[in-house]
Amino acid sequence: MKRKIYLIFMVVWVLLAACTRTGHDARLEEVYRLTSENPDSALKLLAGIDRSSLAPADRHYYDFVLLKGRDKAYITHKSDSLYLSVLKYAEQHKGEGWYPEALYYGGRVYSDIGDYPTALRYFHQALDLLPRDGSKQTLDMRANALSQTGRLLDRMRLHQEAIPVIKESLRYDSLLKDTISLIDDLHLLAVVYTRANNLLESERVLTKLSLINSRSEKDKALTKLYMAGIQYDRRNPRLASRTISGIWENLDSLDLQCAYTYAAKIYRDINMPDSAYYYATKIIDDPDKRYIHSGYDILFDEKLSSVVARDALLRYVRDYRNAIEKYYDENAMELAIAQRSLYNYKVHEIKRKEAESVNKKLRNIIYITILIVLGCAIIILFLYNRNNRIKKELQKSINSVVYLKELVNHDQENLENITGEQNQFESSLKELNAIEFLRDKILHQLKNISSIERKTIDAFIINSSVYLKIKDCLAKGKFIKDSDRLWGELETLINTE
Repeated sequence: MKRKIYLIFMVVWVLLAACTRTGHDARLEEVYRLTSENPDSALKLLAGIDRSSLAPADRHYYDFVLLKGRDKAYITHKSDSLYLSVLKYAEQHKGEGWYPEALYYGGRVYSDIGDYPTALRYFHQALDLLPRDGSKQTLDMRANALSQTGRLLDRMRLHQEAIPVIKESLRYDSLLKDTISLIDDLHLLAVVYTRANNLLESERVLTKLSLINSRSEKDKALTKLYMAGIQYDRRNPRLASRTISGIWENLDSLDLQCAYTYAAKIYRDINMPDSAYYYATKIIDDPDKRYIHSGYDILFDEKLSSVVARDALLRYVRDYRNAIEKYYDENAMELAIAQRSLYNYKVHEIKRKEAESVNKKLRNIIYITILIVLGCAIIILFLYNRNNRIKKELQKSINSVVYLKELVNHDQENLENITGEQNQFESSLKELNAIEFLRDKILHQLKNISSIERKTIDAFIINSSVYLKIKDCLAKGKFIKDSDRLWGELETLINTE
């Protein structure tokens, strides 16, 4: 019985285990841990793993690790096809624990491809699932999701909405003692305050940043750049010119364009047209055209008329016209992208709801199947136990009947033995009574032998050898046992008479 119960529960355990599989290939787990520390090495190790040789579940996990590694290595996501496959598996296997992280990287993917509404939705979904307190890994992921949400809101020009999100990210940075993320988020908060025209708060943030001694040279240069921008916006270009000097070699290409723009404006306003012209030309000649309009605006300023050649001016006008046309084309394209993003969002929502409905039905079928199996197992166990109990009761009754039968036979035998012994006893008792009667008669005759006349005793008794032996024993005072043969001889003698 115990063996059958064990087998039934083993079957149920296997069903449950099949529904909640969490283990993955050890190589993939190792690469996953390496992605945060050294994404380039992680991607190389991942390339050495044959995806086709992996189990189906591990293939999806392989894609997820690949997606994370590329994002950590700052490789721009170009498509969401790989991500959608990863997300579908993660939604169906939430018990494996990396579904919130998959949602976070969904936000990163759609941020790179320009679908900001979808990216924002995925970031919010990840934040809804990530606890506000937990392990270091969970808190770090929540801080990253908050920081990316703040950056995304800033890109969407929702500066006031971005400020509280970034502040919450800063709280987790402090809690985790993550100085690098703390410095990045403080820079972001200062920029958002500046764009929201809150220069006082932006300056306070930058002052707080300047007190962090562990900053890199790049971080120090960024702090000076943002501080110079605030000083310029406060109409203090000379102070800004002193702040911005000497930062160029410590900035990367993305930040240099912003620095060139501020430098050109600052030197224009302090009547240094040669320096302003130098930085304006660096803006328009740079492949990154984000600040090109600011560059042409400075070149066409009358304060630079003395340093801009006429033939060059005509070329700048033509290039500026092309830049404007391109700008309008890009705006139209951005509008189309926004509309497409909205359409994709609605389509994705429909597909997501359909997928959730299918997953819910599958889960219900699995749960119902498990309940049916458990119910059948319980019924089988109940029937098995009941049949065993009935068998035991029947066997016990049979044993009782056999025992009673044996008792009856034994009692009957005892009764027959008792009856036989009783009859034998009665016969023996009669014989003893007869013997006792004869003995009493003889003793009586012997005791009164002197007073009884001789004629009363038969002559053949007095003259018998038995009588003489008894008389001799009495004369000597000997005791005659009941078992002595003299009594038998005497009895025979008397009966013969």
